[in-house]
Amino acid sequence: LVVNGSLTVKPKELTVSVTSTKTKTYDGNTALPSLTFGLTTPFAADLVEVTGTGNYASKDVGTTNYTVDGLTLTGTDAANYYVQGGASASITGTDGAINKATITVTPRQGQSKLFGTSDPTLTYDYNGEANGETPGFTGSLTRSAGESNGAYAISAGTLALTDNSA
Repeated sequence: LVVNGSLTVKPKELTVSVTSTKTKTYDGNTALPSLTFGLTTPFAADLVEVTGTGNYASKDVGTTNYTVDGLTLTGTDAANYYVQGGASASITGTDGAINKATITVTPRQGQSKLFGTSDPTLTYDYNGEANGETPGFTGSLTRSAGESNGAYAISAGTLALTDNSA
């Protein structure tokens, strides 16, 4: 008896999900950082992982949609699997969030005035802005009341950030 034939082993379909947080602090771009993924139903002993790139629909603070694409299987057993949806597979979601960044304002050192003169405009430096952006401010710093010789605390006064992204 001679039997000629073949059996084709086809790759197994995997479903990909985003397991990392979909929340970040405002940084001026739409990139969804530090993505990690879950794969449903690969065989336990197989070495297979997935990579991809994610972007929010908007760079602005608030709840936002996102899309992850470029899903690619890697690992020594990756050839035994394929991602549900094939080469154009993507993951979309509505639970992305971008939180406000913290801008720190620090009064400049060495500010002073002579007794009996008007207060100078109090100056400050800031940090925490997103790369390539310059935050806008309105208002001014103020100082504790008093005219006698001595040091007076400087406070925020009416200084306010006018930019909605931080």
